Amino acid sequence: MVVIEAVSSNAGLADELHRHIGRFSDKQPDWDAFPSNRGYPDLARAQIRYVGAGGSPKVSDPSTLKAEHFTLSLVHLPAGHYAASHVHDVEEAFYVLKGVLTVASDYDGKIVKSRMGPRDMLLNEPGRPHGFLNDGVEPVLMAIMVANFKDKPVAIRYKCHPKDFGQEVARTFGGTEDTDRHDVDRWITRYSQAASRKDPAGLTRKTYIGNGGAPAGRFVKDLAHMPVGCKVDAFTRNAEEVFFVMSGCLTVGWEDEGALVEERLGPRDAVFNPAGRAHSLRNDGIEDVEFLWISGVSAA
Repeated sequence: MVVIEAVSSNAGLADELHRHIGRFSDKQPDWDAFPSNRGYPDLARAQIRYVGAGGSPKVSDPSTLKAEHFTLSLVHLPAGHYAASHVHDVEEAFYVLKGVLTVASDYDGKIVKSRMGPRDMLLNEPGRPHGFLNDGVEPVLMAIMVANFKDKPVAIRYKCHPKDFGQEVARTFGGTEDTDRHDVDRWITRYSQAASRKDPAGLTRKTYIGNGGAPAGRFVKDLAHMPVGCKVDAFTRNAEEVFFVMSGCLTVGWEDEGALVEERLGPRDAVFNPAGRAHSLRNDGIEDVEFLWISGVSAA
């Protein structure tokens, strides 16, 4: 878990906030995040880690924050590439930022395919085998969140990997394509169909996980729209929150015993607000801000 250190000055608080920010410009894409894919060019994809390892075994990466209820990473998938069918014991969300992603969900050997465009999301339910494919004309960039338990690292079990079944079978995800949607649409939230609600503070939100979106487990997620001049005063939560900026500039503040420090986040920057930390946010820029607002679900 993230350890909240005692702070005795603004400098200490500023340093703590700085250490909880992941800047896109500082990140290095990891093309070897999933070593089991070595030797299979069609499986190549790059991962950028913000919180946790997101299914990669590289949990000791010093550039990523330790996960509590969920991980956060970006994945770049070139056109024509795919991820072999695999399964987790926890839920995993794919949120498309760019391109068109085809997700293959396995219902006892029946493969249900769902095409996801920008700002669409599919939440893979725990224990459901799945893979994905970029059969479009441009690279896919997506944000991936995987539920996390502190005492149980996120693990991938492959159901149909080319090393065991060959490339031809692996690209079918180990089953036969089915026109029956089963219950997969229950786990999909599309940007064009998600209902919007306006908070008293002036933000508008679209809920993707929880509160009418896909079923919540270890985390909930909204897409938030914050107009120029909007401000949310400091508040605390009993679970961690991550803000991942998609467009505009978001100013995030931390408060402690009357001290206030702030940092501005640009596109694809993220901040991890630990449980119990008083934090605020405002848009003092020249354009509206859109950001993913992801919160852990506490049992308390």
